[in-house]
Amino acid sequence: MTSARVLALVLALVPRLAAADPAERSDDLAITIALGGGLIGGVAYTEAIAHTDYSTSDRTAVYATAVVAELLPSLAHVYAGLRPAMTWGLVLRAAGLGLMNAAFEDPSDGDGGIAFAVFLVGGGIFATSFIVDAVVAHHTVVRRRAAARAMVAPVVLRSPSGPVMGLGVGGRF
Repeated sequence: MTSARVLALVLALVPRLAAADPAERSDDLAITIALGGGLIGGVAYTEAIAHTDYSTSDRTAVYATAVVAELLPSLAHVYAGLRPAMTWGLVLRAAGLGLMNAAFEDPSDGDGGIAFAVFLVGGGIFATSFIVDAVVAHHTVVRRRAAARAMVAPVVLRSPSGPVMGLGVGGRF
């Protein structure tokens, strides 16, 4: 239930943050959303697995937190001004969570060694995915902020000999 509250809070805040002027967006906040979303989703997912007895209701909770863990770091892209789309971070997270779910689904492994190793590999891929999202969101914010700072536009100037076409450069330098 806690992860549902966190998701609701983040979903309420991100549209307001994404509506901000591109020149005012913070690359640090984009990184924080990606890394924080990954950490919150990952902790919620591992907590759901740790407290399961493999019943249907527990599996539903595990899968629901997997969806939260899959989507939460991608909100950094929305903040950065990108359309929600398939990104490398999303693909890596899906692969990592798939491996983690496969290990979760097979508790019959005698000593748990293989399932635990698969779970760790999936967790490593999952962690890599939200680092990838943080880097992409950071670079997107920096690019968009730079584009919002400078502008080149055609200008007509009046001179004693008549109108003259030219280019005007403006922005924050």
